[in-house]
Amino acid sequence: MKKEYLIALSILIGAIIIAISVYMGTTKKFREQLKACETYYKDKPKKMKTCLDMAKFGTLGK
Repeated sequence: MKKEYLIALSILIGAIIIAISVYMGTTKKFREQLKACETYYKDKPKKMKTCLDMAKFGTLGK
């Protein structure tokens, strides 16, 4: 491979890593709420649906 291709490839890989990190950081709270709903209401489907809706809209725990 030529050196020009390696520079472009390393920039692309770096951008992908940064994008994934930002995404995971911004969705951390939602993923925690989703896990809590699934843990506490796994045997109550109606309550779980309500909890999941609250987690999606950001009103869970307020």
